[in-house]
Amino acid sequence: MHLTHREPENFSPNALLRPVVQDYLLPTVASIAGPTEIAYLAQAEVVYRQLLGRMPVVLPRAGFTLIDAKAGKLLRKYELEPRKLWAGSQDLRHKMEKQSVTGSLAKDFERDQKQIAEMLTKLGEKIEALDPTLKNTVEKTREGIEFHPRQTAAQAGMALDQKAGLVAAHEQHLESLLNPHKVLQERELCLLPFLARWGAGGLGELQKLSSGKKIGHHFIVQLP
Repeated sequence: MHLTHREPENFSPNALLRPVVQDYLLPTVASIAGPTEIAYLAQAEVVYRQLLGRMPVVLPRAGFTLIDAKAGKLLRKYELEPRKLWAGSQDLRHKMEKQSVTGSLAKDFERDQKQIAEMLTKLGEKIEALDPTLKNTVEKTREGIEFHPRQTAAQAGMALDQKAGLVAAHEQHLESLLNPHKVLQERELCLLPFLARWGAGGLGELQKLSSGKKIGHHFIVQLP
């Protein structure tokens, strides 16, 4: 304790003690924090009570994911929800390849899958009527048969897009914007380039979204 009073510049708090020291030097009524910060503050509560006898009110901050015009167009093209991109690259690529089967080929796959499903339903009903104990066998067989047309459709989409390399380029754009380095956009990308395109009124729009009862929500915002 003697050294901390005589040479305070030689000491610094760790992650758990830092907010306590901060709020001792600059008393805080309320803190607006992100998920990780809130977790730290929750762990520090005992230290707050012991050293300060109080703890500031902790409020979750609003989060934003901003979508530019190109990303919006790609999301519509592949029928994707922005939050789906957070599920991982493999799942995203599968959905995009499936949607890339276009025109008459896609209609043929859809028609054939429907016909197969109807045929298997009728056949399954007859087999179950003959012997109810075969119900599980029929269901497993049906799942296996229906899997192959879906797999073929995905493979056909992959073959089409490998020729032009479009899916890979589109996937890269979406991930680099909406899920950069596998984290939320707000944790990786700077807001200034977005505001340069959006205009000064962009900050006001974000403030309106995050006000009132919506505090702490994560908003998906399409840029004009």
